[in-house]
Amino acid sequence: MSAEYQSDAKPILTPHLVAYMDLLGFRSAVAAPTDLAQALILTALKEFKAAEQNFEIKIEPIGKGERTTHVKPGISAFSDHLVMSFDFS
Repeated sequence: MSAEYQSDAKPILTPHLVAYMDLLGFRSAVAAPTDLAQALILTALKEFKAAEQNFEIKIEPIGKGERTTHVKPGISAFSDHLVMSFDFS
């Protein structure tokens, strides 16, 4: 049975800056890890996972018609990779 998806909604595409980071040497580090290497790998992966967050932009007035902008990138972690995304819209 085949279901076809039809929608009149168009995707929202906006300019983004995307940075992709990969831990170099991860494959060889997990091939035959020592106890120390296992602990370091686990710590690094936990830190990657803890870094995950949604994109957020906050504009705050600071007085006399001035304002400051705080931007947090969207961060996703998977395996030994981190992807950061900044929305320019």
